[in-house]
Amino acid sequence: MKKRSIVTSALLGAVTLLTLHSTKAALSYTPGDLFLGFRAQGGTGASKDYVVNIGQFSLYTSGASFTVGNYGSDLSSSSLFGSSWNTNRGEGNNVFWGVIGTPFNNDGDARTIYVSEPSSSSTVFTGRSPNTSLGTINLIQSVGNGYLNNNGTVSATNPAALTQNVGDQNSWASFYQGNLDFNRFDETEGNFILGTSSADAKLNLYQINPINGQDPTLLGSFTINDSGVVTFTAVPEPSTWLLMGTALSALVLFKSRRRIITNA
Repeated sequence: MKKRSIVTSALLGAVTLLTLHSTKAALSYTPGDLFLGFRAQGGTGASKDYVVNIGQFSLYTSGASFTVGNYGSDLSSSSLFGSSWNTNRGEGNNVFWGVIGTPFNNDGDARTIYVSEPSSSSTVFTGRSPNTSLGTINLIQSVGNGYLNNNGTVSATNPAALTQNVGDQNSWASFYQGNLDFNRFDETEGNFILGTSSADAKLNLYQINPINGQDPTLLGSFTINDSGVVTFTAVPEPSTWLLMGTALSALVLFKSRRRIITNA
């Protein structure tokens, strides 16, 4: 009887280890992946971060609009930010969110940075030289290291989402502790103080090239609704605007000619 108990315990232990290994194995990071992160300044969830790998930057430079994911069940859970995550939770207690990433991995890769900014902000994130950009890039890569290597909890409903402890090494919140986010940007996060539909909550996504003084390129915007569904809306490419303008001009011309014929 005792022998059977020992064997059973051993089997259960092996299953547990396999399950943990499988959960950790679900997380992956490739240079060029963008991270979406949530943190609370205080109150419920202040000791936790929520970080999601939302895929390669090429998804966001393609000119396509799409639904990124539904994170409502995680964000509203009592073990994270609670049901009031999307509201004004009081001074110093609100939830913030942002996006960042880089494709740089070695000297053969472009030192490009992808970063969010609330649409209500007037700050312009201009480019810097390749060498100057490298310090920021190293910090962004550390987000990937923290995502893969800490002891956080992988979401049961979103396998690319991780709940971290703020005190973990390279946690999402650790890059927002000074005056500048990632020691460079002064405002990369949106907040829900005025609700999820406010300009403060909407995130614009910019591509910043390693060219000193160059203006960033607006790629599109992230929005989130009260159910936690995140959507990316791309900025149409110039060729798309040209086609739309041509079509509109043709429509106006057609209506004008039709009016002339009608009145003749």
